[in-house]
Amino acid sequence: MRTRHVIPALIGLGIGSTALAQTPAPTDEIKAVFAKGNLAILCSPADALRPGPLLGELGSAYKLNLFALPAAPQVAGVSVPDTVEARAAAWIVSRQRSDVEDQGLTETQREALEQVGTDLTDYVVWLARSKKQPFSNAPGTSVPDLRSATGDDRARLRADLLAQIFAPLLTPAATTAPVLNCVPRPEPRPNPHPDDEGEPGQGLVFAVRGKSDDLAVPRNEPGTTKPGAAFKGASAASIAFTDNHQKGETSVAIDATVGVGHQIGRSDALFAFVRYVQTTTETDAAGDDDDKKDIRALSPGVLYRHNFGLAGVLYGTLGATAFPTFDFAQHARTGRVRLFIDDISVSGVSRGPLCGRSDRIAGGIEIACRAGVFTEGAHVWRAGTSEDLASLEDDEYLGVGGSLRLGLSLPEVSLLKPFSLVGEYRYMAIVSGRLSDPHRLSVALNYKLVDENLSFGIGYDEGSNFDTFQRERITKVTLGFKY
Repeated sequence: MRTRHVIPALIGLGIGSTALAQTPAPTDEIKAVFAKGNLAILCSPADALRPGPLLGELGSAYKLNLFALPAAPQVAGVSVPDTVEARAAAWIVSRQRSDVEDQGLTETQREALEQVGTDLTDYVVWLARSKKQPFSNAPGTSVPDLRSATGDDRARLRADLLAQIFAPLLTPAATTAPVLNCVPRPEPRPNPHPDDEGEPGQGLVFAVRGKSDDLAVPRNEPGTTKPGAAFKGASAASIAFTDNHQKGETSVAIDATVGVGHQIGRSDALFAFVRYVQTTTETDAAGDDDDKKDIRALSPGVLYRHNFGLAGVLYGTLGATAFPTFDFAQHARTGRVRLFIDDISVSGVSRGPLCGRSDRIAGGIEIACRAGVFTEGAHVWRAGTSEDLASLEDDEYLGVGGSLRLGLSLPEVSLLKPFSLVGEYRYMAIVSGRLSDPHRLSVALNYKLVDENLSFGIGYDEGSNFDTFQRERITKVTLGFKY
């Protein structure tokens, strides 16, 4: 069955036309919970809202530690299961009732629980009449008009509505008609639309990445300020502390690209960039020349990108870039031209787009895939002291290659949501020139510190450095940033 993108929908209408005007607009916290990027987390394959992940997202948005809540009170005189999710759901319901004591809650917990319950029920009522989304409505169910009730009646209606939302957690054996449901929505283009970065002629785009090719990746989803799927997989500018097992040395490495771009068409953009790679090496080996292994490479260049789709089947980002590289440590100078297609997505297969997207597999594991191909030509004007370029002094090479990146994460598990395991393999076959075929395998465990922009990671790389072609086998601790 074709994978579907979903949006939350409310089953049922029971409010008058004047209620919408009186219903508060969704708060920033609630909008973050029900953001488009969380839809795959909140909605089951059967398009039913999953209250467990909903609680995790609520806890994150309202800075409420679900694990620190005390033992749960009874709901409607019935004890709830002894799980973190059920305990949190019971407290959210109970804080709307004046006859339930707080039983050890802190003031911060009380305020957060009450705010969650209020904002969530207001949001459900708002959804019932909102025309801003293509919601479907099933006859025979209703949502209370909270604005027409006052005092204890309103609190009771809120508690009853919350009990319905979290019924699968509070009373797993009971069968309760869902209040919220998810319905299919036509799948958008798998590749990010270039207008994410602004309409033609509207200002400049500033970007920070690791690899220069990733400047071709738009930052946000269409019409939002939320990081897009391709941006999540883009490389980050980084500073790393490394242990090079190949050469028996430790080093500090910097890898960053800063670019400024301008949208020149609905599917086209042009970037000017500066890429800088530095490795400062230290070793205790007697007679070893540390400076011989250092890298201080500066690469100013330009990049053009064009987002394309062919017959509704093949999508991707076509790019062309040209830049010289000045390695001040090795006194080497090269020039490169590269053509590439990144974020390749093939649609029309049985499970939806192949690569270029995120997908769920067994056990709630999310797998993200990026694939690309490229061809690169270069001229070595000066090899300097670089042993890896010595055979190419005043010579050229031409190569073709590809890259594949796979990422695994557990977005439904609150404690593990910030972690991701990423593996990438890059290979280039030299079709002309006296250079060994470079290839590199990278594996990293990353922890997301701030949204998709700042991360901490532990990684292992083995193979050729694609900027200098030096052979490396390194373990590294990395702090990364992208924008």
